[in-house]
Amino acid sequence: MEIWWLALPNSEKILWSLAIFSLTLLILKTTLTFKGGDNENIDIEDSEGHTVSQYFTIRNMISFLTGFSWGTLSALQQGLSMFLSLCVGLCLGIGLVYLTLKLLAELTRLQNSGTLLVENLIGENGEVTLNIPKNESGIGKVLVIGQGRVEEIEAITCGEELHRKQKVRIISITNNNRLLVEQVV
Repeated sequence: MEIWWLALPNSEKILWSLAIFSLTLLILKTTLTFKGGDNENIDIEDSEGHTVSQYFTIRNMISFLTGFSWGTLSALQQGLSMFLSLCVGLCLGIGLVYLTLKLLAELTRLQNSGTLLVENLIGENGEVTLNIPKNESGIGKVLVIGQGRVEEIEAITCGEELHRKQKVRIISITNNNRLLVEQVV
């Protein structure tokens, strides 16, 4: 191994060092991301106050350096000149950053705050799980499916008492986020 290293030109030694270092950082950064330890809250603003940290992040720098160094080394191994190899490495580095940004954009689209917006339940049907007293004289509970999950939410009714297992429709939301329901006929 030492003989191989000593036989390399200085430019390839730099590329190999960069490749191993950036790949190690990429693996570490990816591991931290999936374990929840990823924190890039550094904001850099341009002259007009726009945040550019979305593009100039540690993750993107590591992705670029990994693609650049490994792409350049691969091109050199294929017999291309140093200039063409650097061009290949540059393209591969930019491509890897682009793929990283696209992947993160798609993952961000999948995020869910976990908060149920009761306004979205108006018009939905549910089932009484705890009797709802008549004429808004007390509070019961209704089981509804909203935003892809099942929730049990406090409810009132303006009509007659609604009993357990009865089907109801949500007609509005009260000021204190209780469901106003009516029996489904």
